[in-house]
Amino acid sequence: MADSSSNLKSDAIMEQMKQHLATDAGKQVTNKIGLVYQFHIAPKKLGFDEVVYTVDLKKGEVTKGSYEGGKPDASFSFKDEDFVKVALGKMNPQIAFMRFDLSMDFFLPKFLLCLCVHVLMCLYLMWWLMDVGVR
Repeated sequence: MADSSSNLKSDAIMEQMKQHLATDAGKQVTNKIGLVYQFHIAPKKLGFDEVVYTVDLKKGEVTKGSYEGGKPDASFSFKDEDFVKVALGKMNPQIAFMRFDLSMDFFLPKFLLCLCVHVLMCLYLMWWLMDVGVR
């Protein structure tokens, strides 16, 4: 895991997601989804110097560090620039996965639910980021 004082572009997106989850609209998302996602974001190469974020949509929290409540429902690994591209809608997550710029680890029995929620979360995140003017 990388130094907690990292300067990834993804840090700003995670901070905005954290702020959004504190709003009424964010609380609605938390109530509807109720799953925990873990993101491993690497500055340049997957598996090296990763910063781990936990997006807990059970509690409505975004924290830096591994999930401490057991296993997350899904875990994603991104290079920093690819996470930003996916979040801004400039890269299709399926293309990133096929190019090995994204890896996913789903914990079965929630595989199908996580897959559907992941697609919805990506669409929601892209819409929300465009709405608040992050480019």
